Amino acid sequence: MTPRQADAGIVEFGLPDGSCVLLSFGDGVSGDADIENSVLLAMLAAGDSKVDVCRAVTDHVEAIGLRALVSEDAHPVTVFIETSTLDRA
Repeated sequence: MTPRQADAGIVEFGLPDGSCVLLSFGDGVSGDADIENSVLLAMLAAGDSKVDVCRAVTDHVEAIGLRALVSEDAHPVTVFIETSTLDRA
């Protein structure tokens, strides 16, 4: 994680194949240590691929009433966690 990523609240999750998944939390979620820690634990328990990590995070946050937006077209893949009540245009 770079200093800029840390300032922005972005977690860089490295995978065995050298790729990574970037994770960030929206304003309604950021700063909630219980949520942030549970999402990080879900990432650690996931498999070794970007697909496995994104699926584990998405499944976990949906189970606790949040939403994960995955940008698979971005390099690296990014996952943004937000409250499920936000409407995105």
